[in-house]
Amino acid sequence: MTKDKDAGTRQGRRVGKGQPPPEYQFAPGDSGNPRGRPRGALGLKGQLRRQLRETLQMKDGTAVQAAEAIARTVVKLAHEGDLRAVQLLLSCSPEELERGGEPAASAEGPDDDAALIDHTLLNRNMKNDRN
Repeated sequence: MTKDKDAGTRQGRRVGKGQPPPEYQFAPGDSGNPRGRPRGALGLKGQLRRQLRETLQMKDGTAVQAAEAIARTVVKLAHEGDLRAVQLLLSCSPEELERGGEPAASAEGPDDDAALIDHTLLNRNMKNDRN
């Protein structure tokens, strides 16, 4: 039995995994999934962000964003002694808990990129020194 030295090639081109024969390659501008997810459609993260921004009506009649309603529920359960809620709260980063839901960029924060980088590095160094 002799091995064909042209095995794995076609018309002088290599053929194999990731290298289909030219007649089976997609034409320029075509894709392998022409009816795939439409442009602008949200992925899972985008859908979650949108859902968390929606306004919900609480039992007490106040209207809050879904993220706040979830946070209130977790804190309430932790106060009632639910250990999973306590673990969830403790797993949150201290910076997020200290911010108290405030946006990350505050009026006292640096304005330009270089100052922001310096500020971030300084905070990381201080955090590493504490550990």
